[in-house]
Amino acid sequence: MGYMSRKPTSNEIFSSPPNPWGANELEDDFFLLTNGKALKCIPCGRVVRKCYLQDGICPDCYKKQKGVVSPAIARVEKEKRRSYNWGASGEDGEAD
Repeated sequence: MGYMSRKPTSNEIFSSPPNPWGANELEDDFFLLTNGKALKCIPCGRVVRKCYLQDGICPDCYKKQKGVVSPAIARVEKEKRRSYNWGASGEDGEAD
């Protein structure tokens, strides 16, 4: 789209938004599916890593259906925080 334009032009390619729960720069959807690292979400069909799935549902669909954040996302975010803060204070990395 051009600057300050309200309508897309014909030469622009529509692309879907990136999938934060699946592929990255090193691993594409096909690689994740064939190596068993990911499955497809039941409602929307997106490729989602197994660590983010909750009852076969991706975090976006889980939030739409249940109205709350997926427990898998909460667990992964807690593990990330713990690994970033490891050794900062206490043995588990949690701040006092």
